[in-house]
Amino acid sequence: MTRNNYMPAALLAALLCGAFLIWGLAGRENERVVGEETLETVEPAAMEIRGLEMRQGEDGVELWRLKARNAVMPEREGEIIAFDPFLTYFYQNETIIVQSDQGELDQKSNRISFTGRVRVMSGQDILLADRLLYEGNERKLYCPDLSTLERAGLSGRSNEFALDLDELVWRGTKGVSVDLEILKPPSLKAE
Repeated sequence: MTRNNYMPAALLAALLCGAFLIWGLAGRENERVVGEETLETVEPAAMEIRGLEMRQGEDGVELWRLKARNAVMPEREGEIIAFDPFLTYFYQNETIIVQSDQGELDQKSNRISFTGRVRVMSGQDILLADRLLYEGNERKLYCPDLSTLERAGLSGRSNEFALDLDELVWRGTKGVSVDLEILKPPSLKAE
């Protein structure tokens, strides 16, 4: 075969290799390689954000501030998924802090869902849970699952806990149990 006869064969081989490469990658648009692992995402992200900070106010006063290491805005309009979110809620002279592994903001319903190692700090109270919902329209934090509320000398568990943000009162509504630590009174000295 002459050199001219090899040219169409080489071109055909190159086209076939390119087609197999494209075909092999076509089904992988929802995968992301991290280190040596390949992770499959649920849906393609419209936008990834590093260093997210959001604020919401009411009547010219800041109501809450949310910071996160990074976030994803899925193709669903008005939703943001935040990773390692840190929410600071301001009410009168009180500050409530919420931390978790992940937070999903739905701006249309004014709701934030926190999941994975949720920790809420309010005054002396610390709430530990796997899931917490912030209902902005109702002004409440709500734990729909088993969670623990701790305070110095006091520990309570409930299958549902809610914090009314206007009253700043925690309420356990299902399967409530409370443990009280007996504190020793100061010793009395005889005169």
